[in-house]
Amino acid sequence: MRSKIFEQFARPWLAVEGGLSNDPADRGGLTNLGITLSTLQALPDQDHDGIRDGDIDGDGDVDADDIRALHAERQARILYDYFWQPNGCEALPPVAALCLFDGLVNHRPGPAKRLLQQGLHVLADGNIGPVTLRAAHACKPHDFLPEYCSYRAEFYATLVRADASQARFARGWYRRLFLLQQFLLTRLPEMQAAG
Repeated sequence: MRSKIFEQFARPWLAVEGGLSNDPADRGGLTNLGITLSTLQALPDQDHDGIRDGDIDGDGDVDADDIRALHAERQARILYDYFWQPNGCEALPPVAALCLFDGLVNHRPGPAKRLLQQGLHVLADGNIGPVTLRAAHACKPHDFLPEYCSYRAEFYATLVRADASQARFARGWYRRLFLLQQFLLTRLPEMQAAG
C-alpha cells in the first residue's frame, strides 16, 4: 500500500512526465513516463514472483518492448518502490518530499538529495539524516521553495555549461521546475494540512 502523501500529491505530479522518447542527445536514452530503459533493467525481482520488476511484458527479458508497454499504474509502482521509499521521501514534509522525489526522477539520488539540502541550507552531503530532516520540518515552504528552485536552476545551467549538447533540453528543464513550483504553491494549503 502506497502512502497517502504519495497518492495525494506525487501521483498527480507524475502527469508532468512525457510519453515515449528516444532522443539520441538525451543521456537517459529510451524513456517512457519518466522511466528509462536502464532504470527498468536495473530493477530486481522485489516481490520474488520469478519475474524481474522491469519485465513489464513478462517475456523474460527487459528491453525496449518493456518501456513501450509501461503504463501509469506500473510507473507509479516503480517510482514509489524504487524512488520514493528508499530515499526517505516519507520522512519529509510534503513540499520537501515532492521536491526530492521530482529531483530523484529527473537527476538521480545523489544530485537530488544534495539539491534538497542546499535549499534547506544544511551540509549538502547527499545523506538525508537527522539534520536534514529537522531543517525540512522547521522550514517554511515560502522560504524554502525559492531557495530550492534557484539551486536546481543553477544545477541545470551547470549541466549545459559542461556539455553544450544538453542546451536543447534547458528550456524543458526550467519549464519543469516552474511547473513544480506552481504545483506546490497551488497545493500548499492541502499539503500543510496533510503533513
